[in-house]
Amino acid sequence: MYRSVIKKISLFFPRLFRVLFVNRVFIKFFLTGLLTLSSDLLFLFIFYKIASLPLVVSTSLAFIISFLINFYFHKFWTFRDDNREVYIQLLKYFLLAFVNLLINAKLMHLMVYRFNIFYLLSQAISASVLGIENFLIFNHFIFKKKIKLNKFKKINKFKSNKLHEIKG
Repeated sequence: MYRSVIKKISLFFPRLFRVLFVNRVFIKFFLTGLLTLSSDLLFLFIFYKIASLPLVVSTSLAFIISFLINFYFHKFWTFRDDNREVYIQLLKYFLLAFVNLLINAKLMHLMVYRFNIFYLLSQAISASVLGIENFLIFNHFIFKKKIKLNKFKKINKFKSNKLHEIKG
C-alpha cells in the first residue's frame, strides 16, 4: 500500500515528488524534530506547571525523555540505520545529548531569567538551535553510512576500465 501511494503521488505531482524524494532525510529529520519538540514542550509543561518542579530540573527531565524518543525515530526512520552497534551509537548519542543538555539549560537560564522570554518560547528557540547542530553531527558522525568494500572495488574497477578505454 505504501508503495502504491508513493507511486500515485509521483504520477500526479512529479515535481513535488522529486523535491520531497531528494530531501527526504532532511524532511524526516525535521518531522522527528517536531515530534521531539512537541514531546519536550509537553513534558516541560507537565513537570514545571503541574508537578511544580524547578525550571532547570523540569527542562532536564523533559530533555531526557525527548532524547529517547528522538534516538529511536532518527535511528530507525530518519537515517534508516541498520548498524548493529546500537550501544556505541547510543553512547555517542547520549554524550551529544549530555552536552546539549548543558547548552540547553544555559540557554534556558539566559533567555528566561536574563532576557525575560516566555519559558516555552525559550525552549522552542533553544531546541531549534540545537536541532541544526544535531542534524550535522547525526548525519556525518553517528549514523554515517559505511561504504561497503565490494561496491568500492566495483566502482574503482569501472573507473579503471574507462581510463584504459580513454587511453587506448
